[in-house]
Parts: sequence; C-alpha cells; structure tokens
Amino acid sequence: MNSHPNSITARADLVGRNGYAKHRRLPGQQKYKALCNFLSGLKGPVAVAFSGGMDSMLLLDAAAEAVSGEVYAFTLQSILNHPLDIAVVSNMSGTPGINFIPLDWEPLIYPEIVRNDSLRCYYCKFRMYSLILKECRKKNISCLMDGTQLDDLHKDRPGARAVSELGVLTPLADFLLDKQDIRHISLKKSIYTWKHSSRSCMATRVATGTPLKAENLKVIRDVEGIIADIDACDMHLTLYDREVRLVIESRLNISASIEKQLSEIKKIVDQYSGLSLKIQKKF
Repeated sequence: MNSHPNSITARADLVGRNGYAKHRRLPGQQKYKALCNFLSGLKGPVAVAFSGGMDSMLLLDAAAEAVSGEVYAFTLQSILNHPLDIAVVSNMSGTPGINFIPLDWEPLIYPEIVRNDSLRCYYCKFRMYSLILKECRKKNISCLMDGTQLDDLHKDRPGARAVSELGVLTPLADFLLDKQDIRHISLKKSIYTWKHSSRSCMATRVATGTPLKAENLKVIRDVEGIIADIDACDMHLTLYDREVRLVIESRLNISASIEKQLSEIKKIVDQYSGLSLKIQKKF
C-alpha cells in the first residue's frame, strides 16, 4: 500500500545522536519541522484517516500545507462517533485544498465487534481501515496516514496493532510528537482543536464484556452530548449491563447549573427500559 519513504527511517535521522530515550528533550517545533519535511517528500495523492480529534487535525493540516499533490481526508461515520468529533468534521468539510470523503459503515454487523471483548478495538480498527484502504485503491492513493501520536504507543491500544498490520503510516508518533507537543503546536497555528480534550469512540464507554447494542450506544451518545457542555468537572461515563455509571472526579464548581444537567442526564437514561443511572462523586 505505502510506496513512499518510511517515516520510521526518517525518525531515526531526527533522533540522531540524541537517542530515542531522550526524545522528549527535543523541542516540539523541531519535531514538527521534521514531520513537515517528510510530508513534503510525498508526491500525492495521500490520505489521512480523519476522526475530528486534535491529533488527526494537526496531521491533516500539516499534510495540506506540505504535500505536493492531492490530500484526502477519510472519515468513518457510524453510531460510534463522538458528538463533538462529528461537529468538527462537519465544520471542516469544504476546506480548500482537502478532499473530504465521508464513509458510512455499520460496526454492529460484525460479531467480533459486538461481543466487546479485550480485542474489540483491534477488530474495529482493522475493519475501519480496511474500508478506507479499499477506497484508497479506487483513487490510486498509495499512502494512508493516521493520527497515532507518541503517547499512544505507551498505552494498551489493540487498535495500534491493526494500524501497523495494514501498513498505515503514523508520522506523528514516528517523529516523536506527543500530546503536549500537538496541543502546543495546534495553539500556535490557531487550530481550534488545541483546547479539545482527548475523546475516544462511544464503544469505550461500554464495559469490556458487555455486548454493544444500538440502543445503549444511543444513550451514551446522548449523555456524552450533555457532558461535553460541562467544563467544570472531570466526568467519566461507563455502561455496564443494566447500569449507566457516571463518575465525577472533581468537585470544581458543582453548581446548580451542573446539577440541572445531571438531572437531564437522568431523564435520558430513564427513557430506556432496563437501564438505571448511578452517579458517583470521587471527592
């Protein structure tokens, strides 16, 4: 699939005498410049798997500026998308110099995804990127990149294995850009996603071993839409078999307004038969 220069090789040139263990001492702008130099060597057409998150946004922006040739942004649309990411993608569509291609898919038709075991992320990512790669072949796109960044490599991310197996490039990680670098550079470039917190797909809100169901994912999506408007608290939502558990990590400004929003969340959950809401305050 990828006939372009390997970004891992270019990463070795970037690290040079500093050694990989000292990568965090490299200035973010130096890493970003090396990334852009690599991208400028890609003749296009190239593609970015664009989720709407901060990481893929910076990669897409850099590719649009540096790549000599067409740049495509593929977005997978399904019940698993976070409401805020959907809004970002919608706002970006029509941006000059980028060909936005939305692809609809149905994750719940695949039993290995529905059963939601410890490898669900791997199966999901493999299906998603296989679909994008199929479209890339139709358009003679030889290079697909995604927004995996350095911090992701130090977490339990089964999906990262699928990305690697499919030959998808991860230039942010390869050029040692971590979340802090990406946020700082995004701010400097006035990319509005710099202030967005990390958001994973809706399936991550379902406890491992609890099967994914369309109705439950809709509840999560509706609740997440309210949580996104609550800036004062650090909240985490998890759906167990018959319980929606909302954990509030911080006591910052637990105001009457927030209590009202919590009441709205309870009303949403109550609309669905067999589900109950449990609010846990960890302070």
